[in-house]
Amino acid sequence: MLKRTALVVGCSLAAAAVPAMAAKPTHPTHPSHPAHPAKPTKPSHPSHGSKGLGGTCSPGNHGYRASGTLVSATLTPSGKKGHYDGTISVDVTRANHKSTTGTQTYTLNSARVHFGKGVDASAPAAGDNVVVHGKVTALRRGCSATGFTPTVTVRSIRISAPKRHP
Repeated sequence: MLKRTALVVGCSLAAAAVPAMAAKPTHPTHPSHPAHPAKPTKPSHPSHGSKGLGGTCSPGNHGYRASGTLVSATLTPSGKKGHYDGTISVDVTRANHKSTTGTQTYTLNSARVHFGKGVDASAPAAGDNVVVHGKVTALRRGCSATGFTPTVTVRSIRISAPKRHP
């Protein structure tokens, strides 16, 4: 019974000490810390719908690369050395950014043209290998593509003779 009485007395003293510690006043030489300022509110982001809010559905430029064989070319030298104006038709076999393949006609406006070994710069022959580099306009994913046609701006073209197999 003595153990039980000591246990009850010990528990009651512990319960009485907890509220006394919680109600302890702050020390006068230790002032409380100031409250932190509230975080500023962030502006809401516009939706990525087809409404064009904030320019989210405006077209952007992506790198373009296409390769194939030459069908025809009308090239005239422009003001800079190695740069040409005119049109070039290419039977495209490979293109990036889901661009169309088949016969494509590109308009050159002071584009750099590299002629490989064995290619006549004044009149390249049909069947020569062609690689086209430039920029293509594209829309973001989720934007409505109605009325949008991607445009290719050609920066450089490399024309080389086809490989001969023995």
